[in-house]
Amino acid sequence: MMFSKLKDGLASQSLEKAHDVIREFNDMVPKIKAIGLSVENVGIKMGLPPEITARLVGSAAALDEKEIEKLAKENAGNKILGAILDSLRTAALFKEQLQSVGFKGVKIDVKLGLLPSVDISLLN
Repeated sequence: MMFSKLKDGLASQSLEKAHDVIREFNDMVPKIKAIGLSVENVGIKMGLPPEITARLVGSAAALDEKEIEKLAKENAGNKILGAILDSLRTAALFKEQLQSVGFKGVKIDVKLGLLPSVDISLLN
């Protein structure tokens, strides 16, 4: 009986955390779209802890350092958006340094959960 209550409590906390992460993600989407990225897909893993994955894609033109910096300043309190924008800033630097490659696109894989991560790829 005690184990059942503990399990129910953990499931409830997990669901609540998933809703919090989804709220943060939903707040981030219009801001990401404003700089030229779109959401390609979203995955939700219900577990302990819950996890949301998303792939953002766009043109390499979305890597405008001034726009990224402006958005970062306007949303300094949003940790998820901050991590994505930091990655975009780094990608913008690489894009400039590797102009001869001719990157045309950018792909960002975001994992939101206990240990959030952002993986970014430049595409040609």
